[in-house]
Amino acid sequence: MNAMKCPATLKQACRVRQVWRAAWLDYGGWRAMLTSPYLWISVALAAGCYPMWLGSEWRAISISAIPSLLGFSIGGFAIFLAFGDERFRILISGPDENGKLSPFLSVAVQFAHFVTVQAIALLYAVIATPVAAFGCGPVDVVIAVIGVIALFYSLALALAAFASLLKLARSYDGFAAKVKKPQGE
Repeated sequence: MNAMKCPATLKQACRVRQVWRAAWLDYGGWRAMLTSPYLWISVALAAGCYPMWLGSEWRAISISAIPSLLGFSIGGFAIFLAFGDERFRILISGPDENGKLSPFLSVAVQFAHFVTVQAIALLYAVIATPVAAFGCGPVDVVIAVIGVIALFYSLALALAAFASLLKLARSYDGFAAKVKKPQGE
């Protein structure tokens, strides 16, 4: 559904789709997600916490913890957008000569992924709560496994976001050191 083929009644939906598609492609799509060590650590943690699959704890933990994490994420993203001075933001913006994402956009995309996973994990837990009332046996276990993985993945991505910000802070530190260095050294 590109802008040329989008019916007038769906223009807003088409724009939303384009934004999310661009974010997903900038993140790296399925390949980036399926090769993420944070995802696989989350799968391992979920496997180790298999008793959570059999109860409702994972839903309660998700519904109570993820909103605070979402607030932290959005606050962290706002701080990131204001980080550094104008010269530094210009320096870290714009793709390189190979078309690779700029450090600025790379961190922004990681935050977008982080927030999206958290929102999906929260929504999943909220929707799973009334679904669990039907007591579908093996289906409940599958729903719980996915929910526990989503919970751990949203928590693990907090570490990924922290690592991205730390990398950016190191870049800023190097930039600031060069700006402070007296001429002729």
